[in-house]
Amino acid sequence: MLHLCGEDDAIREAVMKLPQWPGGDPSWQRKADGPDGAVAPDRVRKIKELLLKSDSWPGCAEELAEFHRSCGSGIFSKYRSFVWRRVPAIVVAGGYNIPGIHPAYQDALSSIDGSCTPDPGTTGCFVGVGSPDPVRFSDLVSYELEREEVIRNTLHFLDGRPANNILLYGDRGTGKSSTVKALANEYHDRGLRIIEVPKSLLADFPLIIRRLAGRSLKFILFIDDLSFEDNDEDFTALKAMLEGGLETKPGNVLIYATSNRKHLVRERFSDRAGLASGNADDEVRAADTMQEKLSLADRFGMTVVFSSPDRKTYLEIVEGIAKKRGLEVDREYLHREAMKWELQYNGRSPRTARQFVDWLEANFHG
Repeated sequence: MLHLCGEDDAIREAVMKLPQWPGGDPSWQRKADGPDGAVAPDRVRKIKELLLKSDSWPGCAEELAEFHRSCGSGIFSKYRSFVWRRVPAIVVAGGYNIPGIHPAYQDALSSIDGSCTPDPGTTGCFVGVGSPDPVRFSDLVSYELEREEVIRNTLHFLDGRPANNILLYGDRGTGKSSTVKALANEYHDRGLRIIEVPKSLLADFPLIIRRLAGRSLKFILFIDDLSFEDNDEDFTALKAMLEGGLETKPGNVLIYATSNRKHLVRERFSDRAGLASGNADDEVRAADTMQEKLSLADRFGMTVVFSSPDRKTYLEIVEGIAKKRGLEVDREYLHREAMKWELQYNGRSPRTARQFVDWLEANFHG
């Protein structure tokens, strides 16, 4: 079909950047629905439909350019959420075969998309998430003020205005991770992509940002449940990336992290004792060690705190989730059972409230 590009190499390249065309499967022509990881599936369907009906693809240049400006290219136009992985780079037929990438796209992605350029032995790769968590902000109950801070900062980022890296800190089960996941579902059509980076691969940050720099899309690097032990090498790698390294973070990348530790690093009373210690084995400048431990959290421009709900808020969350599920339950009974549940299981949190309503719904329809 690429013969329709004529001699126009720019059009040929733009077409090769489109998501994979499933040969013989007309499913892409149908209107997409349901929660999945696709990016603007209707727009992908329309641009492919336009190309199929056109006798000369150079005449579609303006539509192709607009599609890539707003939806990205290659794998970034196919998925809204990604996970960064280290995978073997297998040499085949004079080139590299990157696991997870369709063979027909190996050469095209290496030269055009640039998102899977191999390194010797292993390579880092953006792996698209086909079925991400479909959570949206309308599904989340309470914590509106906390989420508003995150949303406002993200919208500034998408609008090209100055925006901060964010540390979402707080008690377990309060919706920190769900808040970040919801961003991809709400704003992917505005060019936002979320890339989850495992803590064990933080040293790959320079490689990741080099592959993202210069793209028209906006990327949030998401680190979930971040914390460090003493002498953790990844601590220094992240600190340099946030601020202070020679290689700066490009303007189309932000870092959002969640943690149950306020300063991300294990802190001990002995750290304080060392400030006035008579022990000859203690550090001479113990205050410097304390400053080192506090410095990472300080490099996130914003810290948004998610605290465990009090009794009133917990019950409001339970009521809100039950209402969204369409459960008509006596209010007094609902409150009584919800309090029993939080005492018996994980304490008060939005996660506990959701787990209780899951149990209630199963028994309600049983």
